[in-house]
Amino acid sequence: MGYFERRIDRGRARRLVRELETQGADAAVWEAIPGQPIARAAFVRFAARGKHADSCSRIGVFAAAYDFLKQNASDEPEWERVRSSVRWFEKHLPIPDDIDHERAIFFFKSNAKECIREMWALVHGLRDVGTLVEMQWTERPGRIVYSDEYQIGALPWADGDV
Repeated sequence: MGYFERRIDRGRARRLVRELETQGADAAVWEAIPGQPIARAAFVRFAARGKHADSCSRIGVFAAAYDFLKQNASDEPEWERVRSSVRWFEKHLPIPDDIDHERAIFFFKSNAKECIREMWALVHGLRDVGTLVEMQWTERPGRIVYSDEYQIGALPWADGDV
């Protein structure tokens, strides 16, 4: 063990991880949805409560929507509402195919108003079927590994502040 290296207490680390998993996201990062649109340039993310295996972040809203559609195939109005929103995104939002980072987290650019408007329809549809979705916004998403007109893909910073 080097002079500046701190000894790792693995038991304490496991306890901390369990505590963080049970209490959810840090309140400083996840805030209540603002009453009006974000005025400055920022990045917006919608995420559900589940945890993504590769990034250890909350799963994105599209993963939550596809999971719901696969598990609950039906012709109910709620199912159709979610499916309609997902189809809109499949048609209008570019799907990145050259991302080689499994940990990349995707955010909308705050000026992608049409996508964000349609995202709210998807969020409300998922809420109606019992899936809680939260909105996160940041000016500091991480190291950007993908960008197009509407969205970015970023690798989170090491300090965990998205």
